[in-house]
Amino acid sequence: MRKLGRVTLADVARRAGVSKATASVVLNDRGGRNIRANPKTQARVLAAARELGYAANSAARALAAK
Repeated sequence: MRKLGRVTLADVARRAGVSKATASVVLNDRGGRNIRANPKTQARVLAAARELGYAANSAARALAAK
């Protein structure tokens, strides 16, 4: 895990033991639309994000929304 800088999606995925895609689906709350994640997996990802202090990168979200 990185020592300095922002906590990334990859950091959360690594801590939760899932792929970046799964972590993204859970953190972006897309579970009901296209891909469903197991409730236990969702709980692991959310717990990892909370433990690490993950916050979505607003600049990246703005680019993705265009």
